[in-house]
Amino acid sequence: MTDLFPPALPVLTAMSRTADGRGWLAGLPTLVEQMRERWQLRLHAPFHGGSCSWAAPAELPDGTRAVLKLTWPHPEARTEGAALDPAFDPWPLLEQIDAPFAHADPHRVLRHRTALLAEALGEDADRIRAWSVARHVEYALWSVDEDESLDHSITLLRQARILADLAGL
Repeated sequence: MTDLFPPALPVLTAMSRTADGRGWLAGLPTLVEQMRERWQLRLHAPFHGGSCSWAAPAELPDGTRAVLKLTWPHPEARTEGAALDPAFDPWPLLEQIDAPFAHADPHRVLRHRTALLAEALGEDADRIRAWSVARHVEYALWSVDEDESLDHSITLLRQARILADLAGL
């Protein structure tokens, strides 16, 4: 059986830092199981990424590919579902193999990965790229709170500029 909660999963580390996060994590296995049963999903190993949500590739009973994403309830996530079509955060997939920004030519790497992802989802590549920019900028802005020197946040915003260039923004 697939390990849906490997100890190295970033969301498990990040959310265990606060009492609210630990409370949410305590109920997460039950919630995952409820959603699995509700939609009769076949779940695969979760994406290795994210700091306040758990997400895993899944298959519906008819074999249609899907993603189950469960987010810790917080104000910024309140409208996330309605804003997404499809309701999918591609960023973890773009980082699955390695860190794309560590490559000599991150534009090439990200152009290729977003094209593959768009093809797999039947989505427009520019839509996936624009969504990746938005998610990266959002992450950078939220990291400012915990980044005393702002070095990490500045790096994230520089990476967002690369994504914006790629998306033609």
